[in-house]
Amino acid sequence: EQLRALQLKEGSNTICFRVNSEWQGTQLLTANIYLFSPLAKLVISDVDGTITKSDVLGQMLPRVGVDWSHLGVTALHQCIAVNGYQMVYLTARGIGMATTTKEYLASIKQGEDMLPPAPVLLSPTRLIESLTREVIRRNPEEFKIECLQ
Repeated sequence: EQLRALQLKEGSNTICFRVNSEWQGTQLLTANIYLFSPLAKLVISDVDGTITKSDVLGQMLPRVGVDWSHLGVTALHQCIAVNGYQMVYLTARGIGMATTTKEYLASIKQGEDMLPPAPVLLSPTRLIESLTREVIRRNPEEFKIECLQ
């Protein structure tokens, strides 16, 4: 009922909302809501260690301008999309890295190919907790398995 009231179109839909804060005043936030057909064919692509060459360096090196993506990853993802599949990106990075992760994915260009735009599933945990899970405990699959269940 509430979902229908949003009048979403299939694919990406931009939403805007205001958040009031004592310290920052009123902030305008934007986000995307993706609506897929029940018949959509989804392909879940891991980000860290799959699109990037490694988990940790894949999070750090792009911040200093180093492309740390696997060669051919954009062509592969484009082929998947051209064949009628909808991409969904999955990462154990914390929600605080949402903007930088989305910007990084949108910036990967190899030749003429770029990654297809798609939703990004991130961990709802804070940066320190997600880095601890990824770097110290070395088990980012904890979040990913739970997310996909």
